[in-house]
Formats: sequence, structure tokens, C-alpha cells
Amino acid sequence: MPGKTRAGIVSAVLVAAMAVPVVAMTTAPAQATTAMACELHLGKTSKSGKSIVGFGSQSRDCGTRGKSTLVIQRSRWYGWEDLASKTVTGSGYDGYVRYNCSGAGTHTYRTIHVGRTIGGSPKFKESNRIRVSC
Repeated sequence: MPGKTRAGIVSAVLVAAMAVPVVAMTTAPAQATTAMACELHLGKTSKSGKSIVGFGSQSRDCGTRGKSTLVIQRSRWYGWEDLASKTVTGSGYDGYVRYNCSGAGTHTYRTIHVGRTIGGSPKFKESNRIRVSC
């Protein structure tokens, strides 16, 4: 490279390499703040006919690619049993999950809403519990 010294080229490369992490560090907190502001919303679990119904949504801060899962569960002697699930993608609308409980007898049901932020932090909400006979 005519007119350039080896020391000058090495200095230019080092300065350029140091500038990249600074840019990445200044944009990361803004993304982390948005991810931490992402909230899961959950409505009441109810019985409609022979179905158990749950619903929920994500806040606008979750973005269009945010994913979470609604799950209807019933209480068993060994813990909570997953019966039906629905993935919620994006924000701005309610997602619904239904379970046909016909012939299941009397049980306690609930809906949970679970997900993770971009940084991996877990999010969890639990609805009311209803004890019904189907």
C-alpha cells in the first residue's frame, strides 16, 4: 500500500475494531428495556357450555414477533395437568384457548400464560381458578 505505514494501518484497524463493540453496547440497553417492558395479560377462565375458555394477550412492547403460550390446566392429585394450549404471536389482540370438558366430572381449572423475553427472562401469569362439573 503506497504512502501507508504498517503502524498506520494497524492503528486504523484497532480503532475500527474498538468502535464496533461501542455501537453494540449502546443499542443493547434499548432492546433490553423494550423486552423487559413486555407484559403478558390474562383474562378470567370461565365455563361456556361444555367448554373451559381462557384468553390473554401481549402488550405492545412485545412487538410483532413476541410469542407466548396460553394453557388450560386442571388440578390433579400430582399437580396441574395441561389440557389445551394456544400460541399467541404479536400484540394488539386476544388469543383464546378452549378445552371440551364434556364427561370429565368435577375439577378445578385455570389458565396460565407463559413466555420469555428476548433476553430469556421468564414471564408467567395465572388466572382465577374455577371448580366446575362438565
